[in-house]
Amino acid sequence: MDNLTQIPAHKNYVRNECMRRTFWYIFHIETLASAFIDRPLPVLPEQTRVLRLPSEETLFDMPRIEVRPNMDPSYDYLSLPLDQKVCQSEFANLIRVGFIYSGVIAAIGQKARVLRAWEQGRVPISQAPSVNKHETELRTWLELLPDHLRLTEDNLQAYLAQLDGGAGSSAWCFLYMHALAESTVLALHEFADLGSEINSAASLATRQQKALDNLIMILNSMGHRGRTKPIS
Repeated sequence: MDNLTQIPAHKNYVRNECMRRTFWYIFHIETLASAFIDRPLPVLPEQTRVLRLPSEETLFDMPRIEVRPNMDPSYDYLSLPLDQKVCQSEFANLIRVGFIYSGVIAAIGQKARVLRAWEQGRVPISQAPSVNKHETELRTWLELLPDHLRLTEDNLQAYLAQLDGGAGSSAWCFLYMHALAESTVLALHEFADLGSEINSAASLATRQQKALDNLIMILNSMGHRGRTKPIS
């Protein structure tokens, strides 16, 4: 659907964007599920590198903006850009941070298996995975968030108002992506402490507690409505 050299007409744009969003929603769920039950991804990341992420909600709701004369559309992909390009789409940012989170979860499971095998003298400890790449990706993801997508009190209240007003899709993506981001911080600490008799340093523990506080705040803000109706 992304092999067209020209921007499709209005009708085709909506159809293509709906197909694209359906694919990425399934990919997001499968990525998380695969990490938790330790199975290979059904679609490899290499196969998704040329597939656009979902567009921002404004372009999806009013697609004629994208096809107007002299409009240079900006597309985003799963890999974080090297040119510090800001991603405006709540859905796209959710997919990106979900992929980072699933990588850390998968690494925790792999490290636990290596530690068990190492204790039995079957493998060297050097086979334990690293999460440096995922930690860097999370930091980059946070840096590339535009101001209106950062986790601030004003932004939180604005998106909660959207949730109350029935515009649940973008609001839910905003809340869920930050819940996953804070969960990734907690998972990175879990990875570091796995197999160690010494807990995280005090400075790291402070960030860990802040992540937990932010996560609790997000979940409490979402309430029953946000947890039971993710896409509305």
